[in-house]
Amino acid sequence: MQTASGSIEIGGFGHRLAAAKQQGLLLPSEDYLPEFLAGSEYLAHLHQLYELPLVDTDIAELFDRFSMPGRENDLIEDYSHGMRKKVQLIAAFMLRRPFTAIDETLNGIDFDGLRVSERHVRQMRDDGLTVLLCSHDFSLLERSADRIILMAAGEILGSFDTATILAEHGSLYSFVDQELPIGEPA
Repeated sequence: MQTASGSIEIGGFGHRLAAAKQQGLLLPSEDYLPEFLAGSEYLAHLHQLYELPLVDTDIAELFDRFSMPGRENDLIEDYSHGMRKKVQLIAAFMLRRPFTAIDETLNGIDFDGLRVSERHVRQMRDDGLTVLLCSHDFSLLERSADRIILMAAGEILGSFDTATILAEHGSLYSFVDQELPIGEPA
């Protein structure tokens, strides 16, 4: 078994340091949120953890934008799976950390929420923030990613410019299909 080692820095700080943790945010693929809190309370708690001011009108505006008008004060236990995912995304777009990793969080939300999220991701990028989208949704990556990091069996196979992939292969699917051919059945 091959082992790997290395280190990760976020904002120039080792990933285990509190200063690095203040720089980053992870949205996991699971939607485990504290069900005993309202959406607005959860967002207030995150802002407190990151020592950021909270503007209640921002919460209401984002809930409206994500097709959840007036639901910010409802308990999270009353939210659907898609609504919980949207609350995770709202948190990321409000906190605007220098590094945000979104791990399949866009799966399970409706089309309007996906479009709003893509706009926010592009705005964060344009503002100089880094967003790492971990996804198997090739069309999402074609629309949103500047670079594609191709992984297989836990190993990085390479980092590629999205525009170049599309120009040379027509689609990310064609590129991946060529780079990772499916094994023949035994």
